Amino acid sequence: MNLYQKAVTQMVNFFIKRYPLHSYRKARIDARKISKMNDVFNEVEQ
Repeated sequence: MNLYQKAVTQMVNFFIKRYPLHSYRKARIDARKISKMNDVFNEVEQ
């Protein structure tokens, strides 16, 4: 597991703690933003 994946995992854990189940939709929107960032990062890496 590289450093970037570790950071993403920490972010995901942070969102899980930050949003209770009733804000699940908001958490999903944020997760989508993170995955977009992840895609951009992967393009930069190549």
